[in-house]
Amino acid sequence: MSDNFPFAIFNVKFAPWNDRNQISKKTLKIKFGIVSKKDECPYFNLINIHERLIKPKKRHVHISTKISFPISDERGFRKLIQKMENGEDINSHLSKLIFNTNKNDGVLLDFGLHHFHLGEKIELKKKQKTTSKNDFIDRTGALLVALVRDDDIYCLGVFDHGNDLWINTDLIEIIHAEWPHALDKNRINSVISISPEPNGIDRKKYRDSNFNTIVEVSDGTYYQMLGGGFNAAGSSALAGLKFANNNLTVSLLEYYAPSKIVQMIINHSFVSDKGAIHLKLLTIPHFYQNIIFHEDTGDFYVIGFYETKGYRKDGVLFDAWVEYYNLRYLSENAVYHENFALSHIAAIVIAATKCYKNTNRSILPII
Repeated sequence: MSDNFPFAIFNVKFAPWNDRNQISKKTLKIKFGIVSKKDECPYFNLINIHERLIKPKKRHVHISTKISFPISDERGFRKLIQKMENGEDINSHLSKLIFNTNKNDGVLLDFGLHHFHLGEKIELKKKQKTTSKNDFIDRTGALLVALVRDDDIYCLGVFDHGNDLWINTDLIEIIHAEWPHALDKNRINSVISISPEPNGIDRKKYRDSNFNTIVEVSDGTYYQMLGGGFNAAGSSALAGLKFANNNLTVSLLEYYAPSKIVQMIINHSFVSDKGAIHLKLLTIPHFYQNIIFHEDTGDFYVIGFYETKGYRKDGVLFDAWVEYYNLRYLSENAVYHENFALSHIAAIVIAATKCYKNTNRSILPII
């Protein structure tokens, strides 16, 4: 019997590409208020948004010795710094364009820099007296420009809002002079010189044409891809790379999940599972762990991938593991017995499917 034979004798319906799109659409709409258009890829837009946003966490804040700001914005500046140190959400201080998937932040992709408004109160929407999910702080003419890393934020200065600011390499000079270690991963050691050296006007033209350029500072040090760079379409090259890597995971799910799950059904003689099999992906595809829902029985499977040590017979460098869980057992015990030890995976599935509200077998997941 060939490896694919068990898959052939079952009528398996599994569409991980479509499932990823549906999960991404719902996430964009529910979490960010973004409605996906027909010609857009919702998963790429989701990655793009996450690349722009700053994860709330406590960070060490470093302030340039040359920083100065208008007296009128001093209190807003101090409050923002306190939020950064406390690990509060500071995305409301960013540009309103961060949730516009058709617009790209050139200074973020080219220089890797965020800019923050220094307002103190949430800006109310014109037609509403209450605030909604994508709230923003009051806009200010002065902006704090900063380099955000996982554990640190480097505050370069407070500047007037103007077009020249976004192409000014003096911003990189400040980081290089005060915190050169923050740019270590972007330093180029193999370049002696570049000619002609792009000026501000050139840099703006290059950004408009989606070209990635090198930045030279005063002592002859060169840096590249400070913000991950642009792809050919003008959006984030880093987001594009993550998108391509995730496509590989979806391909692996499409190839392995049906045959692995059917083989498990055969090996364990799950009588209730005989017949048509409708599988639905409940989570954004991930190389190490994915949750797949069996819509016909209410059971679910957890599947992940790993690299093999050598080439297999068919030349594939990956293989998959899969585990089976009985959703009805988990729902009965986890919901109605307070001392039941609930695993993280079980909690995700129970929350996603709301299975504890249903006793029949026609359970559909609510992602």
